[in-house]
Amino acid sequence: MRQAKANRDLIEIDVQQEERKFEQEVFLQTQQFNMQKRVLASAAKADTIAGLRYEITKQRYLIGKISITDLNLAQQEKDQATQSYIGALRSFWNNYYTLRRLTLYDFERNEKIRYEFVEK
Repeated sequence: MRQAKANRDLIEIDVQQEERKFEQEVFLQTQQFNMQKRVLASAAKADTIAGLRYEITKQRYLIGKISITDLNLAQQEKDQATQSYIGALRSFWNNYYTLRRLTLYDFERNEKIRYEFVEK
C-alpha cells in the first residue's frame, strides 16, 4: 500500500514538473515570437531603405556621377538586406506556428484548434 502511494506521489510530481516545463516553453516561445515581430519590422524597413538607396545610386550612375563600384556596392547591400528580410520572415512564421502548435490556438480566428478525424 505504501509503495503504491509512493508511486502515485512520484507520478504526480513528474506531471507537475512536466506542466511547469511546458508553461516555461510556451512563455519562452511567446517572448521569442514577440521579439521576432520587432526584428521582422526592422528587417522590412532596412530592405525598403536599401532598395531606395540602390535606385538612387543607379540613377546617379546612369548620369555619370558615381562609379560602377559604388553601384555594385549598393546592389550588394540591397541583396543582403533582402536576404535578411527573408530570413526574418522565415523565423517569424516558424515561431508563429510553433506557438500555435504548442497552444493549439488559432490566433487569427481567436479560437481553439479542433481536429476532426474521418475514418475511412
